[in-house]
Amino acid sequence: MTATRSGFPENGVSRLDYILATIDSEKRQPRSRDHLRVIHSWERCINEYALHPDQPPATPLILEQAALKVRCESAGALLEIARPEMETSISRLPAQARRSWWSTKKAMY
Repeated sequence: MTATRSGFPENGVSRLDYILATIDSEKRQPRSRDHLRVIHSWERCINEYALHPDQPPATPLILEQAALKVRCESAGALLEIARPEMETSISRLPAQARRSWWSTKKAMY
């Protein structure tokens, strides 16, 4: 199986089949430890996360504020544990993003 100049497979071969064949081939003779990590990363993307290059990405789940509040309440204990880390991460964002996050947080509680 050969690739075109762009690195993608020739007509008639799906990108997924091409990537799987490449993974199989490269696993037999990895060039380095980092190379092997990249191969395993591709395998995880395909096998564990079902990220297939021939399919468009899934539509993200966007919740209305009321539905988000219900989910947050049901995960209350987890959120209490995670909140300090979230606040630390948010503090590293630009001021405009922080204002948006804080206003959303206040509206939820």
